[in-house]
Amino acid sequence: MSLDSPQIISKMVRGLVNHLAKKGVARKLMLSQLSITEEDLNNPDYFFPLSTYNELYLFGVAQTGDECLGLSFGAHSDPDVGSQFGLLACTCETVTDVLKYQLRYSTLVRNFDLFELIPEGEYLYVRWSSQSPVTFHLVEEIFARRSAFIHNYVIVPTHTIFRRVDFKHGLGGRDQADIERVLECPVRFNQPYDQIICNRAALDYPLKAPDRGLLNFYEELAQKKLLELSNNSIVEKVTGLLIKALPEVPSLERLSQELSLSPRTLQRQLQQNGCSLKELYNETKRKVALEFLRSGHSLMTISIKLGFSEQSAFQRAFKRWQGCTPKEYQMWYLNNSNTEECL
Repeated sequence: MSLDSPQIISKMVRGLVNHLAKKGVARKLMLSQLSITEEDLNNPDYFFPLSTYNELYLFGVAQTGDECLGLSFGAHSDPDVGSQFGLLACTCETVTDVLKYQLRYSTLVRNFDLFELIPEGEYLYVRWSSQSPVTFHLVEEIFARRSAFIHNYVIVPTHTIFRRVDFKHGLGGRDQADIERVLECPVRFNQPYDQIICNRAALDYPLKAPDRGLLNFYEELAQKKLLELSNNSIVEKVTGLLIKALPEVPSLERLSQELSLSPRTLQRQLQQNGCSLKELYNETKRKVALEFLRSGHSLMTISIKLGFSEQSAFQRAFKRWQGCTPKEYQMWYLNNSNTEECL
């Protein structure tokens, strides 16, 4: 699995498909809409691109009319159970342990987001962010899962832990009272951050069924899984071939030949690593652009190297990738040479 490519574990996609099926959305229609198979859904090691999950949410809302789909799904599904992280969380002794393992192993469920813990006085801010575009339904699902976990696995009630939830997105004409009922605390919208404000004392609250033996067993499994992910080389091999071929765009068939694989096998291996050939090609161009800008190459040279027909096309693509222009990045890098990333 490529940890640079935004992706989400098949279990979460399968869970949302099942949730929508219970609401009356035809299963075959969903699979056809997303061009995915039951085999992929039932493969615990399969990762889907984040874009597939976003699309499933938008399709689900259109089919059901449920504008709070993320909340309803997150509140009625086990919190990532079935993944190594979920199994770890359920056997922890305290809320502190859960947060610790979440920071360490959340990439086993998805790799596009980041949780930050900010203690401030009597409060703890659990702040969530994503470097990839996500629908607000996914944000609300993640927060509803946290609320459901507290309700199902922690001895004290949710309302004694959560003081407030803030969302960056707007309410959008929905019933705020319904949302607060699900999250069991006051909710504010159009805020600077997506975050849960907790009582800091809640860190010591015990879980209902801690099991140190199972916890150690699941942690060992999680560590092995992380090691497997870090040792995966198919994405690195394809990336190397793409860099060598620039500015050409090698076909799937050509890459397959060079790797002694069938096109179907290569395509499936890339999908299992959470990316398509097109996504990997764009990511490769982004990384090459950053490297060339750091080395001081001109925009024209980089544009030609990456196969852009015009310099302006490269500039538009780079701004889409990084959120700033190539010149802004180059100037920023020259002034901050000890740091690797711009945004």
